[in-house]
Amino acid sequence: MKICLATAHQKPQFIPLSLLYLKASLVERTGGLSPDDVTILEFGRDATAIEIAERVLAVDADILGLSCYVWNIRALMAAARHIKDRRRSTTIILGGPEVGPMAASRPECPPVPAHAGVRHR
Repeated sequence: MKICLATAHQKPQFIPLSLLYLKASLVERTGGLSPDDVTILEFGRDATAIEIAERVLAVDADILGLSCYVWNIRALMAAARHIKDRRRSTTIILGGPEVGPMAASRPECPPVPAHAGVRHR
């Protein structure tokens, strides 16, 4: 199984600590994943949804985790739609502080706590 964790930063000097911790936890606790099975992709604030989708698709991951914040939610949701259009089999999981408010406003996403993930279908 291949997993891709991705985010778009507000500032270039940001470090994706949440994605690094998640990768470490996945590798340590699953027993079946190696560090090479989990790819972290970082994008700048100006990255387009198409650029994000193309790089994610190049990883050929089974599962995509997107770290969503107020400054990147629109681009990441648009990228998720492009990815699903091209590869329906990819499971997309949204996480981060913007997921709760975003999910509550979308009828296809059930309401969840802000720290929980929502699979984009």
